[in-house]
Amino acid sequence: MNTTNQKKFPDAIRLKGISKCVILLFSLCLFTNTVQAQIYASCTHRDYYIYNDVTEELEYQNGYDENSMFKINAKLTMFEHTTPDMSSSYYVSDSEYNEDEKTLSMDVVSDVGNNYHYIFDMGDNKIRVLFKRDGVVQLLIFTVKKFWTEE
Repeated sequence: MNTTNQKKFPDAIRLKGISKCVILLFSLCLFTNTVQAQIYASCTHRDYYIYNDVTEELEYQNGYDENSMFKINAKLTMFEHTTPDMSSSYYVSDSEYNEDEKTLSMDVVSDVGNNYHYIFDMGDNKIRVLFKRDGVVQLLIFTVKKFWTEE
């Protein structure tokens, strides 16, 4: 084997078999952990419910068809909800993914300071939003046409 044309490296820098594998695996793990996908949800309908303290049940108020889109950033630190009339941003303070139920739960604060609890239910194609207004617990349910991810 002709070694005259090969570059020479000190033994301390030269990588051999197992070292190359370890560095390659570490690099791949680092890369896959830092690259996450954005989550999208395309919605077609929304329904409103209000909690009745007397009956202790959520009572249907109204609903209507509406095309809207949710876009959750890859780091799960914020998301946007866009309707035909407006766009709102939400900042995530806590999130948890339940793999068995295929749900992503998030405690968020809106861009105008309101607190919400969102549940993105990929198994049931729903987005549920719990919040309190004027001391009354309310529920908003979006019907999802499709969830998808994009890297």
